[in-house]
Amino acid sequence: MRGSLHDFVAERFEGTRTLPLAAPPNAWKSRAAVHWVHTLAAGGWRTLDAGVRQLVQAAEVVDVIYGR
Repeated sequence: MRGSLHDFVAERFEGTRTLPLAAPPNAWKSRAAVHWVHTLAAGGWRTLDAGVRQLVQAAEVVDVIYGR
């Protein structure tokens, strides 16, 4: 195992070729967070997947159970 969990590599496999799409150093975490915030600010929160809403509801229940 090389590097850190944050040293993410994306590759595309075409037959016997491997095409690199992204490799470290790459600001995956910050770019993903910025994209998410922009999506929410543009009203994207209205179209969140139902599964995500269920995760939020489950987290809220856990918060109530643990008094947060």
